[in-house]
Amino acid sequence: MEEALRELGIAQTQHQPKPPDISGGLGRRQNKRDLVQLEHFVVQSMRLMVYQGQLCVYEEPYWKRLSDHMAETKIRAVLEKSGHGSCLTRQDYRSIRQNLLINPELQVEHELAPAEDKLNFLDGAFDLNQHRLCSHNPDDHFFTVIPINYRNIKSCSGDVFEAFAQQLSNGDPNVR
Repeated sequence: MEEALRELGIAQTQHQPKPPDISGGLGRRQNKRDLVQLEHFVVQSMRLMVYQGQLCVYEEPYWKRLSDHMAETKIRAVLEKSGHGSCLTRQDYRSIRQNLLINPELQVEHELAPAEDKLNFLDGAFDLNQHRLCSHNPDDHFFTVIPINYRNIKSCSGDVFEAFAQQLSNGDPNVR
């Protein structure tokens, strides 16, 4: 067999060739490292959590559940504002969003109940125990807001509030 290979001009070597060292180039996967660094920047720039498998962002006055498209749009806005967004592709934004969804620092495993002693208005959270308007706080875990300013309630008629309560409770008198 060896003779036949020599006649064809093919020399058989005794050892296997050594694979090239690509650690200085392709093997380093700089793009993945950069995406991880951008993910960390997004986490530092936005108030985020993953709740019930969905990415959520806190923007006063409440937490907002983000669709995939909305999450990528908000990530893009943060990165473009910092000067990093122009060189990223749609796939890069998708990768950052997917990494955020599995980021252990953002995971909330327990059920979040909104503060029982507060009502969330556009201009603050009214504390029912202290009878005063407080600043919004992400730790109150509100995912909704009463769409009026508390400071304007004094000028609202009873009919406005009653219509709001009727709509909010779907007509259930036990809600009041």
